[in-house]
Amino acid sequence: MEATFTVAQEREAGQPVNRKTVLLYIGVGLFVLFLALSSFGAFSTTHSVKGTEVAAFATARYGPVLVVGPSDHRLNQVPLYEFSGDVTGHVGCGTTSSKGLELGAKVIALLSCSGPQSDFLNDVTSDDWPALTSKGPPLAGPGVNPKLLGRIFRRGIGYQVTYGGHPLYLFDQSSKPFHPQGVGYVETVSPLPPWHGYWYLANAASGAPASGVAAIAIATLPNHERVMGVVMEQNVASLLVTLYQSSGSGRPPCGAVCRGNWVPVYSSTMPHVRGSSARLFGLRRAANGALAVTYRGSLLYMNAREKVSLVAGSVDRSGTSGNANGAPGPGGTMHVVKASP
Repeated sequence: MEATFTVAQEREAGQPVNRKTVLLYIGVGLFVLFLALSSFGAFSTTHSVKGTEVAAFATARYGPVLVVGPSDHRLNQVPLYEFSGDVTGHVGCGTTSSKGLELGAKVIALLSCSGPQSDFLNDVTSDDWPALTSKGPPLAGPGVNPKLLGRIFRRGIGYQVTYGGHPLYLFDQSSKPFHPQGVGYVETVSPLPPWHGYWYLANAASGAPASGVAAIAIATLPNHERVMGVVMEQNVASLLVTLYQSSGSGRPPCGAVCRGNWVPVYSSTMPHVRGSSARLFGLRRAANGALAVTYRGSLLYMNAREKVSLVAGSVDRSGTSGNANGAPGPGGTMHVVKASP
């Protein structure tokens, strides 16, 4: 406006128009316009970066769980997992390579726990659980709480999507019908992949582990003692994992000793119990909102460093080693749960 007004003034006075003056005022005007548009983000690339969509998928067995949304046709409805070893800001599923049994294999391979999402898309098997990543802020599909969505930056991976503070991972593409292989997967110590924990689907409502209905049965220790175990890896080949209870008051805090080492047994409803009295089992709401299984009123746990035995190169699935018996845990010393008569 100032440039136009000045030119009109010069014409009224009968003076020739100064071309340099016109160009100067036009330049100033364009600069002011550029600053105004920039303040509104007109030239920003931040908002143009597309984020990964996370959606909710309703299942009869696990309830509403997280999957990749339809905006990414390459990963649409691929199940998303969380790891028990990712706790209190510590990411337990790292990128350092270790030796462990591959899924369905009888051979030991060198692999890492996690890696970039591109490895999943390109069928690279050197990392066990590739991370779900998002270049922009992740998007909440129907049934997903946007307040629980976030992302963290990880070296060699990028921005990994989180839900309720839990990093999200990819594992298998088979989801039609919905039969995710990674549910309840056990990866504790060698000869298993030594990531020190257990894998779950993520509940879409809270971000807590979505385990389905727990199954309890009698397991056998290497010394032939019969103890209570929980059935894990149900969608692959069932493995009975030894259960523990505290000899103390049952109060959960135990500091760094318990960080990720003791994993509660979760169940969406009362567990199915085989070979024992069902009336001795119950449920208690955990701090993360999930239902945790109790036995004689005390919480049941699995150990994140539970050992397995090999028979003819394969995992002995009748029971784990019970190697954490007598170790410190939530509320006191932890002991295996002996099978009821």
